[in-house]
Amino acid sequence: AMLNDERITAWTSFFPYPYTLEDAHKWIREAARRQEDGTGLYFGVWHRESGAMVGEAHFEILPDRLTAKLGGVASPWFWGKRFAEEATVAFIDYAFDQLGIKLLVARTVTSNLSAQRVINIIGFTPLGEQQVTLSNGTNTPVYYYELTPEAWA
Repeated sequence: AMLNDERITAWTSFFPYPYTLEDAHKWIREAARRQEDGTGLYFGVWHRESGAMVGEAHFEILPDRLTAKLGGVASPWFWGKRFAEEATVAFIDYAFDQLGIKLLVARTVTSNLSAQRVINIIGFTPLGEQQVTLSNGTNTPVYYYELTPEAWA
């Protein structure tokens, strides 16, 4: 249900709308393949008290094995409650401490002010802006960011 929400898919390049059961199966197969071949890690983010799924976070690990793209989505029912910030901090710690990642990159649609707030609070360095095609087929500008272990320390 979380991913079949146009408020989420309007800001992603990887989840279509409407999000069908077949889309979910395809995403799970792709995530399993990436996890198996070492090019990705995928995590559910869960609410401690209720056990509800708050969102998902993932790393796309690039061929150099030292760089990863950080991505994820948060359920609209939990927006504004700082779960994305808390989860992102945990994932960054994991990337640098456990995976040995030397550079994290992230991007956000320029209109997604909440994601920009999280990225800026955490300390990512802005790199610039480019156009991308979202899952709904529209071209939109996105901001790119990076974070190193030295800047994180």
